[in-house]
Amino acid sequence: MARRIRGRNSFQPQWKEEFPWLQEVDGSNHSARCSVCRTIFSVESMGRTAVVSHSSGNKHKLRLSSSEKSTSLDTWTTKAGSVHVATAVANAVAEASSVSSLSKLPSLGLGSTVASSCEVSQVGHQVKQHTVSTNRGLSSYLKRDEVTRAETLWCLQTVMNHDSLRGAASSVSLFKRMFPDDYIANSMQLQKDKISYVIVYGLSPYFHSELKTRINSCDFFSLGFDESMNKVAQKQQMDLSARFWDISQNRVCSRYVTSVFLHHTTAEDLLKAIKAGLENLDFLKIIQLSMDGPNVNFKLLKLLAEDTRSFPDAPQFLDIGSCGLHTVHNAFKTGIKKTCWDIMEFFRALYYLFKEAPGRRGDYTQASGSNVFPLKVCSIRWVENGRVAKRAREMLPHVDKYISSVKGTAKEPTCRSFSTVSKAIKDNLLTAKIAFFEGLAENVEEFLKEFQCDAPMAPFLYDALTVLVKHAMTKIVKKNVLESTSLQKIDVLKQNESNSFICLKDIKNVDLGYGTRLALGKCKNVSEKDILLFRKDCRTALQHFVVKLMQKSPLKYPLTKALNCLNPCHMSTNADACKQLTSALEIVLKANLFSATTIERADREYKVLCSQPLVMEDLKTYSRSETRLDAFWMKLIDGKKEYENLVPVVKLLLTVSHGNAPLERGFSVNKEILVENMKETSVIAQRRIYDHVTYEGGLMKLDITKPMILSVRNAHCRYTEALNEQRQANADAMKLSEANKRAAAELRELKEKKRKLIEDAEREVSIINERVKELQK
Repeated sequence: MARRIRGRNSFQPQWKEEFPWLQEVDGSNHSARCSVCRTIFSVESMGRTAVVSHSSGNKHKLRLSSSEKSTSLDTWTTKAGSVHVATAVANAVAEASSVSSLSKLPSLGLGSTVASSCEVSQVGHQVKQHTVSTNRGLSSYLKRDEVTRAETLWCLQTVMNHDSLRGAASSVSLFKRMFPDDYIANSMQLQKDKISYVIVYGLSPYFHSELKTRINSCDFFSLGFDESMNKVAQKQQMDLSARFWDISQNRVCSRYVTSVFLHHTTAEDLLKAIKAGLENLDFLKIIQLSMDGPNVNFKLLKLLAEDTRSFPDAPQFLDIGSCGLHTVHNAFKTGIKKTCWDIMEFFRALYYLFKEAPGRRGDYTQASGSNVFPLKVCSIRWVENGRVAKRAREMLPHVDKYISSVKGTAKEPTCRSFSTVSKAIKDNLLTAKIAFFEGLAENVEEFLKEFQCDAPMAPFLYDALTVLVKHAMTKIVKKNVLESTSLQKIDVLKQNESNSFICLKDIKNVDLGYGTRLALGKCKNVSEKDILLFRKDCRTALQHFVVKLMQKSPLKYPLTKALNCLNPCHMSTNADACKQLTSALEIVLKANLFSATTIERADREYKVLCSQPLVMEDLKTYSRSETRLDAFWMKLIDGKKEYENLVPVVKLLLTVSHGNAPLERGFSVNKEILVENMKETSVIAQRRIYDHVTYEGGLMKLDITKPMILSVRNAHCRYTEALNEQRQANADAMKLSEANKRAAAELRELKEKKRKLIEDAEREVSIINERVKELQK
């Protein structure tokens, strides 16, 4: 028995024998719970009398009688239902037998037989009716789930297609007319508001909760962030992504976490936003910050380290610099700008010359006989303008004919674009300049396309960047310098006393590439001096392209080269793989991410792995276009006891991010889903849903689970709670505003009163002073 305190009554377990619906309350000995009414009441002052009083209430009696008449859920399953029905039949037959035996007839005549048969027949009819009603209850229960599943799928489809909510609701109304005999189609209730709150308060919280569970189940993850302008909210939208080892699929994945909207983007603002966006996630599990190159981001990295890793032996961040994709693109942009060709201005003017100008397009077609028009220039991603350059180079002869036909006539355009194109077309080297731009863009674009993926590519980053730098250096650096010195030690801007570059080839020997040489050979009326100046400009572009890559790219970070230890192609052909693993393990050990014992054993297991002939054969035949690197490594070592220490180290190194490509793709998704007056919560909700469905392989592969259905059904409750909270917040803000207004009015009144008092006092003082003067006379 529960211990009683003097003056207070406690719950007594023996009460449950008299009142079967009574239950104890966890953590409180002075309360009781009614399982019928689903309420909790106190027994502290009245004891058993409180229980009796509750049981005699009208509401309790009504609910108790309703629960006794309702069908149990156990009867909805086949097995339980069969047992229930069989028991009912057995009891009915026994009851009929007892009734017939109680009649005490001397013999079993016809009458008694008929009577007993009728009784059994009636019982069987009742059992049959009970079974039918039970089946109907089960059918309606299952159909309700199917209706919710259909509504959930339609809401998901609306998000994936970026459809308007009003259009999605009208389609649901059309389903009822299209399928008049279908129960699910006629039962779907999806209007604009319901679709909205199902997305924001049903599906989004469910997917976000599942994602946080997956991230928290990992030992580490890389955090990526980037900002872009949200034109609807008129704020900077900072997207946060997590790159972690997904245990369910046993591979690395990059997932969208959330977005935070900012007015200012200082390092302190970004830090606050990240801490708010990563609520309920462990900041100590972050092993890397994936970002682009502005200095404010490096300051943020420093602030985050000071804020979360200030105590001794705290895990430190792994560093391979800023996003490799951004640095390569910016290096290309810097190199082209150093030429002072203004070639991007020409591409832009050529596009806008014929944009939304049917008259000019007609004149162009008539003069040149061509229906090919320029492509739009991308002002942000210069590398994507390689195809723009190719189209412009193909159009040059036709543009020349068009300008000649309209020059000095009434059809001559007066816009700035026409004057820019007319001036540029007079440059005899324009074709060669465009060809150089196109050739360099193609080389860079190959790298960007390969590394714009979610697969683990950091182990390939060092070799790919080295090839890119070496290819550019081969065109401008002397051969003997390349063969005798490492790339990192070559200074392409270093000059001697006579202001000539020490490491570079002469201008005449600069390798322009096949396409540029071909275009240069076709240029007419070009002097030798012009060709030398053109070659000098090309060398200048390649110089600054190389310098930018060497200064800003991940090449200069030791971890980038050390990650080569997981590159199968490098392991099978290079004897330095074990040395690079040692470098990687030393970096990981200094970052306090693993113990020295684990690092030592992982090093030994890696060397054992590399000594096996079968493993070396697998390394030689590996193709990254066919097999993801994480899948390849898990096939080699996962689940094998002899590599139990190597597995977590490999997983950590593969989790290191090679760039911000997932975040850049997310900006395109943001642009597609944005509509006028769209709220920030809707943007975040749709991004979470889109990311989850895409990661699972699309709607056809997404499993609509029972918890998801329950979350959708609870969406309206969450929506109502959010509305109430918003109303309360608005009411509190209004009260505060009114209080401030009253305070301001009172302050003005007091100031006015003070002013009048001061004026009266000054007047009295002046009167007294005058009286004093009169008396003194």
